[in-house]
Amino acid sequence: MLTRILLGILYTATGIAILGTVVLHNHARITCHWNWESTDSFMRMVVFADPQMEGDAKIRRLGKRAHVDLAFNDAFMRHIYKKMMSPSWEPLTHLSSLLSRSTESHAPRSPTHVSILGDLFSSQWIDDTEFEVRVARYRSIFPEPTSSVTTGSGGVGAGKEEAGSMMPVVMINITGNHDIGYGYDISQYRVERWEQVFGKSNFISSMDIPAANVVVVGGSESSGNDTESRSSTQGHGTSNRKLHLVVLNTMLLDGPSSDENLRGQTWEFLQEASALKEANPLDRIVLLTHIPFHKEQGICVDPPDIREGQNVKTEEEEVSQQQQQPAQKVREVTQRSMMAEFGGYSGLFEIKTPTTTTTTTTSENNDDLEFHYTACGFFNDLQVWTVIITDIIVALLWCLLGLVYLISSTITFTTSSGQAARRKANTLSSEKQKIL
Repeated sequence: MLTRILLGILYTATGIAILGTVVLHNHARITCHWNWESTDSFMRMVVFADPQMEGDAKIRRLGKRAHVDLAFNDAFMRHIYKKMMSPSWEPLTHLSSLLSRSTESHAPRSPTHVSILGDLFSSQWIDDTEFEVRVARYRSIFPEPTSSVTTGSGGVGAGKEEAGSMMPVVMINITGNHDIGYGYDISQYRVERWEQVFGKSNFISSMDIPAANVVVVGGSESSGNDTESRSSTQGHGTSNRKLHLVVLNTMLLDGPSSDENLRGQTWEFLQEASALKEANPLDRIVLLTHIPFHKEQGICVDPPDIREGQNVKTEEEEVSQQQQQPAQKVREVTQRSMMAEFGGYSGLFEIKTPTTTTTTTTSENNDDLEFHYTACGFFNDLQVWTVIITDIIVALLWCLLGLVYLISSTITFTTSSGQAARRKANTLSSEKQKIL
């Protein structure tokens, strides 16, 4: 009876361990999905922030324990990156399609871009040897995407590439204050060392914006008040507009700086980016930075003040023209750190052109774009260690059970063999006595 109870407890613990492992392994893609279909969104970016990889300083501080901690953190971030970069898995959508025997195909939603928003390392003070060690670890955690994205009619590079063409996934590494320092800590050497490995700290990546998907609706009157409507959809076409991904080194905006020439280059780049928008007012800009512009009131001297980047004119005519234009809102999204203690967060950022309904085929396309951001939480380090330790305990219990069974079988076999030998000896002794 006691054996059956113990086996029941072990089977239950095994089931819980297996369930926890499956959920832990696939949590990122089960619970977090792209908001729009691949054929609708022309840009899909997976966003990570603040890996803050530690190294030699932690080893000197904690000793052997640090090696385990560093290995765990690397594996933790590698798992999140791998899962978030894989095509999204939406079991409920696919299950409903199977049950309804729907012929509608669901294209896998893979990212077109991936961005790590700075603080790749934990300190800007590391020497060249440690820098190379961390770069190697970083490459193993965040490898360059080798897969390509199959574009739809409104996919990446629409207007230049044919529908269904293969486009490489774009990877963007952004520098942070723990990579090169902040303000006076920044030097030309630190910036150049970082840029030799990860690329420019200030640059612009541009892509075509596909034309809006236009739905043309026409109608003709029939008998009575009934109206028969006809609709046709014009697919995404070419567009003269562009989307500019502006990567800005915000650590060099404030002064004083140990290298004012370096800071001046950053401000010149910022002016160039601003001029790009002024010269092409229909273009759109997405700004990627490490340090948020928004600060809670009380942290800074002034309250938050984010406005459209246009110079204020003094002429009355130009002022009145600006006042007649609708105000443009600027939305800032702050990505939570992907470190285990912060819950292993990542984000899904996607952009699409809207669908415009019109009664004529010559209607102008809508200039606005639709943006969507989804925050994707994982687990913290305590929850992950709980699953790992539970799996280890269950595995050890099964090993112990197998060992006990093996020992018990051996003892039983030995006992049976001994009894058989004794019976045989007794039989021989009896036969000898009969003969005598």
